Amino acid sequence: MAPRSLEHKLQLTMFRTGINLAFLSRGILGWFTSRLDCITSFCVVYSFTGILFTAFVGTMIKNQPLYIKGIDASNQELTKENAFGAMGMFIFLFSSSAIYICCYKHRNNEHQIRSQGYMRP
Repeated sequence: MAPRSLEHKLQLTMFRTGINLAFLSRGILGWFTSRLDCITSFCVVYSFTGILFTAFVGTMIKNQPLYIKGIDASNQELTKENAFGAMGMFIFLFSSSAIYICCYKHRNNEHQIRSQGYMRP
């Protein structure tokens, strides 16, 4: 059997690496989706805290900018808009996580009821 060329060895190495990465990403994705309820609960708490903090920072910039170092009249409006923009992103995260929790709260109970034959489609 003739020795393999460098290109052929590189192709085999890249193919094996791709298979290993696909297997690893499948495992990580499975771990992530199995713990999605816990992650969304954490996101609700985290985003609620972020909403409170960015609202506080935004009002401080709006009403009393002299207490924050580096804020002057030239950049006060920009920093205020950035703070309230970050608050909007936290509101989106909070609402999407809360909607997920409300919609999928009884997901496992429905599967158990269907498997017993009570809710046939």
